[in-house]
Amino acid sequence: MNENKKWDDSNDAMLDIIEGIEDSKEPQIPIKCPICNTYNAHIYMHRWKDGRGTIWTWCSKCKSCSHASRVNLPKWWENADFIDISELTAHPVFLEPKAAMADRHLSQLLEICN
Repeated sequence: MNENKKWDDSNDAMLDIIEGIEDSKEPQIPIKCPICNTYNAHIYMHRWKDGRGTIWTWCSKCKSCSHASRVNLPKWWENADFIDISELTAHPVFLEPKAAMADRHLSQLLEICN
């Protein structure tokens, strides 16, 4: 990965990976990136106190990312205890170093709901 490359949020196809994990009985995590076609994409969601949520999707390889706020999150989603809300910015600058933990968290939640 090019460490100097900036995050690119110009392609909303990154949000499509959410449908892929919900539709699959056994999704591969990390997820296949729709931009560079490598298995380096990640998802993190956060449910706020008002019940609405925010979603971050990003690829560690090509640095494509997307984020959507004020959305209804899946009922099975639970916030991770290793994420501080001050780390939740538009680009996944603070999420990227925790990508492996985010992947494990997502995997555990999907196992429980399936």
